[in-house]
Amino acid sequence: MTLRATATVLRAAWRRPAWVELLAVAGALVGLTVATLSRNQAPTFQAGVVGSLIVLVLAMHLVQGVVRQNHPHLARLMPGHRASLQSALRAILLAGVGASAALWVGLVPAERPVMLFLLPLVLWIIVCIGMGRQVLSMLLPVLGVGALLAAREVGLAKTTALWVAIGVSDALMVLVLPLLLRRGDAAHAEHWRRLRNTEAVMNTSLEGGKLGAYQGNSLMARLLGWWLWPTRRLMNDARDPVRSGDDALRRAMWVVNPGLHLLQQVWMLLSVGGVVAAGAVLPAVLGASRHAAGPAIAQGIGLGVMMWFYLLTVGGSLAEHWSTRSEQALLRLTPQVPQGPALQRGWGQVLRRHAVGGWLLHSALAWALCAALAPAAWPHALAATLVVAPAAWLLPRKAWARQQPPRGSWMALVTLWTALSVAVLLVPLLGGPTLWAVPVAAWALAAALVLAARRHPTLTPWPAGHAGT
Repeated sequence: MTLRATATVLRAAWRRPAWVELLAVAGALVGLTVATLSRNQAPTFQAGVVGSLIVLVLAMHLVQGVVRQNHPHLARLMPGHRASLQSALRAILLAGVGASAALWVGLVPAERPVMLFLLPLVLWIIVCIGMGRQVLSMLLPVLGVGALLAAREVGLAKTTALWVAIGVSDALMVLVLPLLLRRGDAAHAEHWRRLRNTEAVMNTSLEGGKLGAYQGNSLMARLLGWWLWPTRRLMNDARDPVRSGDDALRRAMWVVNPGLHLLQQVWMLLSVGGVVAAGAVLPAVLGASRHAAGPAIAQGIGLGVMMWFYLLTVGGSLAEHWSTRSEQALLRLTPQVPQGPALQRGWGQVLRRHAVGGWLLHSALAWALCAALAPAAWPHALAATLVVAPAAWLLPRKAWARQQPPRGSWMALVTLWTALSVAVLLVPLLGGPTLWAVPVAAWALAAALVLAARRHPTLTPWPAGHAGT
């Protein structure tokens, strides 16, 4: 295969990423950088870890760009197309492994290269899932860990055994992973259709659109159906006659903004938050010391993820409000629903009850994680929950009558609050007194509440966006 064909594939893979993708990558890098800083290691060690993470992100972006070019029609009809993709994929993997190894060996040669062992495993899992090879996604992690254990069994030192496992993992990744690219058969076409369907679901949800056109038997549709089980159950139970205006607004919550409902948030914490909490507690349970570096990083990540879940819920409510405009117009015609300013006040109270209640739920779990793993880090937990709190207070004050199509704006809201949380948490991690985090977070909360104290809008909130801007 010519170098020109490989270069063409690489140029196509280096597509300009969407701004939402850039925000997600930036947020991941910031979070992992904060976790690295919490280890209080030498600057060279931190630079090696962060540099390896950047290389991993760039490699993931390029690999996903190559996988997206594996179209079933091109793979079946264009000679040499699959071979060009394989050559480009091998080049990306070799460059990523070489760059990470150079960073690690050049900056921290005395440390065990754990990052170099994790890099091929992460790339393997992500690419296998992107190719629809979920069955094979755990093959390389199992073989890599097996090689590490086998090297230890034969008497090699820990560092030497780790290098052996790195060599085995890298070789298998570079040689085997390109062979998993699909060949353009019927299974390839079906996988391509399901993948595009899933992307349409995600893009539509980001833009505040309706997902009805994409419902079916796909994996995403089944997961959404299972995750929205409380919504379906209570909507079936809400068919009794409406008795008052408060009762009508309470039931309207399941139609207009079901994701923010307290029951849905509790279900999310039980189904997703429990797994995150277990992952954060496990290193502390298995570790030799409660204050070791591993449990400390796990505690920080677990705390951040708990509050990030709540920010996603608040941000997603913006898209839900826009996507249920037609239902809101019909709800205004139903009996017992208040009109005009009364509807604005009543709906604000309903949103406030669920938004503040959800914040208390997520904060309680975050505080419980902190108490179980690192009681001395309670100012971090308090600061994180206080920084997130203004989102709960500002959401009910939004002028829904002037809302515009979200078009991913809820991701901007999530990123804004996440950046503020990281800024507060960086104060003690960078050497400042830990208690400084609490007054800084309290100031942010007070400033947000001052903004929320503006004159309450009197326009009818339903349907969203009817008053324009």
